[in-house]
Amino acid sequence: MAEFDFKSRYKLALDLLEEAGIMLREALEQPLEVSCKQDPTDLVTNLDYRVQDFLVSKLSQVFPEDTFLAEELTDQPDARSGAVWILDPIDGTNNLVAQRENFAIMLAFFRDGQPGFAFIYDVMGRVLLAGGGVLPVTCNGKAFTAPAACVQVERSLVSGNAAMLRDNTFGLADIARDSLGVRVYGSAGISFLKVLQGKLLTYASYLQPWDYAAAYVLAPALGYRFLEAQGQAICFQGKQPVFLIPAHLEDYFLEKIRGGSSHAFSGRI
Repeated sequence: MAEFDFKSRYKLALDLLEEAGIMLREALEQPLEVSCKQDPTDLVTNLDYRVQDFLVSKLSQVFPEDTFLAEELTDQPDARSGAVWILDPIDGTNNLVAQRENFAIMLAFFRDGQPGFAFIYDVMGRVLLAGGGVLPVTCNGKAFTAPAACVQVERSLVSGNAAMLRDNTFGLADIARDSLGVRVYGSAGISFLKVLQGKLLTYASYLQPWDYAAAYVLAPALGYRFLEAQGQAICFQGKQPVFLIPAHLEDYFLEKIRGGSSHAFSGRI
């Protein structure tokens, strides 16, 4: 049996993401078309659809048997079966609308549920973290090694869902009190990127598969891991409460998640 071709998919996806980044930066010079999905803060733009359609169509032309689990697609294939791409075309749409920055494209590839490789692309910051799974991790094309083993709680910043922080859900406020403070970026992709770069201790939120799949693939090679806060397996189906953490601090996080106090956060912002 022929060896499965990860590298051709990786190379094509890398080229397409760089092309999508150029397309987005040029398109942001024009007015956006913005509409609401479920509520007034759940926005989608013409660029969400444009990036998604571009990536899905180009990848499908070369790999027609592959399937896609994407935020703006109605079909939701099982990410644990076959060759599956998990895509968030623009993570941080509200940031794109309000700021024209602090948003990311996230793309991950799985084969029969096993991580192949992934990308987190800070489009305006022009930072592209790529690889993981069966491939080495690079940042903007250069070998990348994260400082995970050097991360200390008391010398780090925390990011997460504002309501979880307010209510100390899964001990997030307790973790924040042990840290230097809190930063909220409004994008899982941007937040995960900062964790994997050693700029944040953790990012925690209730997330859909397209929100966390790319970081899930990249994390192990960089000394990080995911925790599902309710003790369940990460299943790539529906929304789950997840933490991205330095692997060497797992015991600390498990203690906080399982035994958080009832006090909301009132510390350093």
